[in-house]
Amino acid sequence: MEVRGLLDHIQRQGQNGNELSAEQYVSFSEELAVYLLQAAASETSPDDKERAERLSRMMGDKAGQAFTTALTDRICRSHDPAKVVGQARSLLDQLGTPAYFGPLDRLQLGALHQLGGVLPSWLAPAMMHRIRSETRPFVLPANPAALAKHLAVRRREGVRINVNHLGEAVLGETEAMARGENYLDLLARPDIDTISVKLSAIYSQIDPLSYDHSCDQLAKRLRVIYQAAMKHATPEAPKLVYLDMEAFRDLEITLEVCTHVLSEPEFLSYSGGVVLQAYLPDSWHAQQRLTNWALHRCSQGGAPIRLRLVKGANLAMERVESATRGWPCPIYGSKAEVDANFKRMLAYAVEPEHISAVRIGVASHNIFEIAHALVRRSHSGAGAQVGFELLEGMADPLRKALGNLAPEILLYGPTVDEAEFHSAIAYLVRRLDENTSDDNFLRQSFDMCVGDDAWLTQKQLFAQSVHDQHDVGADTLRTQDRFAPASHLPPEAPFENEADTDFSLAPNRRWLNAALARWHDGPLRTVLPRFAGQECVGSDMADGYDPSRPLETPYQYGLLNRAELSCALECSRKVFPDWSARSPEYRAELLTRVARGLRKQRADLIGAMVLDAGKRADEADAEVSEAIDFAEYYSRNYLDHVESGLQLTPRGVAVVTPPWNFPLAIPLGGALAALVTGHTVLLKPAPETVLTASLAAKICWDAGIPDEVLQFVPCDDVAASCLIERGGGDVVILTGATSTARLFQRLRPDLHLMAETGGKNCLIVSAMADRDLAIHDILASAYSHSGQKCSAASLLICEAEIYDDPHFWQSLGDAITSLPVGSAWQKKNRITPLIHPPSGALRRAISIVEDNEVWLVTPKQDHTNPHLLCPGLKLGVSPGSFSHQTELFGPVLSALRADDLDHALQIANATPYGLTAGLQSLDEGEQRQFLKTMTAGNLYVNRPTTGAIVQRQPFGGHKRSSVGPGAKAGGPNYLLQIGRGEGPLPTSTVKLSATVTSFLMTLADLSTKSMCWLRLCATSDEEHFNSQFGRIHDPSAVLGQSNELSYRPATDSWVRLMSRPAPPQLARTWCAGLRAGTKLRLSIPPGLEPMMDWSAYGDAFVETADEFLDMLRAQPPERLRCLETADETILRVAADGGCHVNAQPVAESGRLEMLHYLREQAVSSTIHRYGNLSLHDRLGASPSPQ
Repeated sequence: MEVRGLLDHIQRQGQNGNELSAEQYVSFSEELAVYLLQAAASETSPDDKERAERLSRMMGDKAGQAFTTALTDRICRSHDPAKVVGQARSLLDQLGTPAYFGPLDRLQLGALHQLGGVLPSWLAPAMMHRIRSETRPFVLPANPAALAKHLAVRRREGVRINVNHLGEAVLGETEAMARGENYLDLLARPDIDTISVKLSAIYSQIDPLSYDHSCDQLAKRLRVIYQAAMKHATPEAPKLVYLDMEAFRDLEITLEVCTHVLSEPEFLSYSGGVVLQAYLPDSWHAQQRLTNWALHRCSQGGAPIRLRLVKGANLAMERVESATRGWPCPIYGSKAEVDANFKRMLAYAVEPEHISAVRIGVASHNIFEIAHALVRRSHSGAGAQVGFELLEGMADPLRKALGNLAPEILLYGPTVDEAEFHSAIAYLVRRLDENTSDDNFLRQSFDMCVGDDAWLTQKQLFAQSVHDQHDVGADTLRTQDRFAPASHLPPEAPFENEADTDFSLAPNRRWLNAALARWHDGPLRTVLPRFAGQECVGSDMADGYDPSRPLETPYQYGLLNRAELSCALECSRKVFPDWSARSPEYRAELLTRVARGLRKQRADLIGAMVLDAGKRADEADAEVSEAIDFAEYYSRNYLDHVESGLQLTPRGVAVVTPPWNFPLAIPLGGALAALVTGHTVLLKPAPETVLTASLAAKICWDAGIPDEVLQFVPCDDVAASCLIERGGGDVVILTGATSTARLFQRLRPDLHLMAETGGKNCLIVSAMADRDLAIHDILASAYSHSGQKCSAASLLICEAEIYDDPHFWQSLGDAITSLPVGSAWQKKNRITPLIHPPSGALRRAISIVEDNEVWLVTPKQDHTNPHLLCPGLKLGVSPGSFSHQTELFGPVLSALRADDLDHALQIANATPYGLTAGLQSLDEGEQRQFLKTMTAGNLYVNRPTTGAIVQRQPFGGHKRSSVGPGAKAGGPNYLLQIGRGEGPLPTSTVKLSATVTSFLMTLADLSTKSMCWLRLCATSDEEHFNSQFGRIHDPSAVLGQSNELSYRPATDSWVRLMSRPAPPQLARTWCAGLRAGTKLRLSIPPGLEPMMDWSAYGDAFVETADEFLDMLRAQPPERLRCLETADETILRVAADGGCHVNAQPVAESGRLEMLHYLREQAVSSTIHRYGNLSLHDRLGASPSPQ
């Protein structure tokens, strides 16, 4: 039957009330698909054919796909021709010339590789021109004249264009306003009748947490756009505004704003448009809600709306974001389900009672889907109310073939300004993902012929989806509901991180609002110490305060004096034997019960932190997740150590002294680590956040931890000194200032102190950075929790090309000044109150501008609440200046100019701290250089420097950012360094390293017994090096991220013999140091002559005690190993120089002894681009210095 006759026949079937069966829909659609495929082939021009053949070749060339994606992504980042050409040459070195390139292209790339170093200024523009010309069919020029020319051509062809302007990332309100003006300009043009608008482009501060406020702001701006559309429309040429959505989080807010504004009387006569994505199960119910609303609107005299039905193009990013957040992916698990839902939504849309209120635009390049839509349209009699939408430049022959049957075709045409071509990269990457996905129709359609394998495969998939459309699920995959009982991780299950709350879900927002209302309006609370098994008022009472309402007193708390603290210490010592004798399984189980309690109390813990610490609710929520992670992780990690044969002996009483900036997770992390290893704990909360710490302690007691084992002892610093001095705690776990750690060491030199201290953290921006991503990550790194995180970036070091770019500073300044500032109780505010009004270093930094410094964004203190400080950005900061060297702990960022990456790294390493550091660069060579050279415990590449997650990014620093053994919190070694440990020696042998083997051969004077023991110890070192210390670990394996934990040798390590010879013990620890790879130095007192020549294995010196101390003062090493108890003088001098002293007995197990000679290094990198992992998959690893 002729095609038009077939469509007429189908239409008559519908007019006569004859329903079509699924088999008929399949049969009719297949007939039409045959026509479309053959007609498109006949419409194929030589240029079309050449482009199709090129794309077809690319489909089978994975390395070529990665090369094309990466080159397109990078070529427009730097304005330096040498860097641009260097990127192409580097990618050629790593990936080779794409196999799908033709001979001429291969010859040109070969010339570029050979001549790029000498002719970059000529080759870079030529390469950019070539890429721009390759992408021009898919991305139109935004230049008014050029765009008008293209629109005129399409208009003569009878084709309309839906213009989607791709601009810079909208991170600030100035850019948002400019984008809004751009939309108005487009609507004013007579040659444009349809535009696409993303809500995120017209308001920069969309925030699921402040959903209602975001809706209000978006509605104000959307009204202006709709008004312009109505103003410039004519009866013959109406103006359609489509509201696009990319991510799942956009669905609810887009529909809410759209329907709210279009329900207003002013816009009842306007036909707006919206998009629904069939790969979201939620879209099925959303379509029904939207249709019912539209029907009601039409019944009130309103105009119909238009719905574009797409399958969805953001799959890769949805998967990455879901994996990162620990949330279920909101997208169907299979393409078959997506196809079935697409057909179900189409069938619903074309029903006569629905199509009258909601016109439909079917957006697909799959000829079977298009054919099916033609059948549905004809059978329902919908006619032109069902239109077809294709992508500009993707399938022109298909467009021509379809136009013969359905002239109502709308092409989706993204536009970009020449200077902002980088803004089109995300769109191009998504298109490439679509084209190259193995199960995508376009991937199969090149050279497809009726009856071949590709045709038969697609035909079978189509038929199956027609039959499945009524059975495919429609329930949301994002089911998190904080009102529902919490689900708990089974104790036998492996560790997994706790998911934060998804505030894009309405029930969770209502849950949060109820919690905040309870805490905002609650009664005056009283928090009492709990020690020696009872609650008491204490010797004094103090007022708690809310930084958002500093004049109010929300609670009062009791303070203990020295006598009461001594009583608490005595109680801890008394119950220590019984607690430490408890089985490991018993203590570990109590931690899992604590995790359950935290889940149940999440809402109240968030409310308490908003009140107590002035935290944004979502940051407080993330802290609850972190506390749960500590409980679950340490429970499992401890049992893993025990099962491996390690014997961990507790020291006695642990004093936990946490900070105020993480008032829940850090006190619990330290306390639970000490408790599970058998210590009794005195929890001394920060005086600013006593309330939150008291809730944490109560959760522990309710979980079954005795209140004599965990005592809650708020006190002032003067009284607290008795917990640190001799006779106080046996181990102190501190998170706080470096000066506090030094004070503790002065009070008690032999104190076993585990301290995570300050940081002067940097973020380096290379000329090869994605500047939009860099600005996004700068905001998160510098200003989250108002800059009060120890990991916050307070130094921004920009390579000269970035620093000298005024547009970069304009965009960053716009983004900073757009951050809402105010009370933590108002969920819209991104910058919430400081815990204290600015004082000390922060006051000086915001008050004094040194030579050449200038404020790009001036920090301003609120006159009604002195705790509120608007964020600031200072330019012109010099290396070595106060702002460069001093930790500020506030929303103030200092920017420095670097000549190149080498210079930037010198500036970054020139501070005394080494906690976190980040690099923004797409260049793998620069990434490797950063990881090799930067000295900081946690390194980040193309992501923020804050937000470390238990196990995923164990947290802890180097240099002055760590005092003590140095194990990272939330990592595999933290529990090993709280107490004392020993482990089993191996029962089998392995091949030792050549250096250790040679060293052992020199120990001829040792007894046979000692040599056998020493070989077993060395074997233990080798086994643990092979399984732990010599490997890179990424146990979390998060899609789109690399989170690697590795070990680096300590910079230099000294071993000091004290008063008596100990050849086996000395040789044993020397073996560990040799295998670790650290630089070793032996110090021997006169009279204890060395037993061998050490020169081949390190340095050895005979030194008096005074000579040794002089050396220790002059050149303090990173680590000092004493084979006997070190005297106080050594400990004091070492502490002054930032040197950690280990005077514990030498451990036989390499799992323990080698730790002294190693530093943990955590590296977290973003390894995807807009969800695309092709380059990382081809290169096979994240950038690593090892």
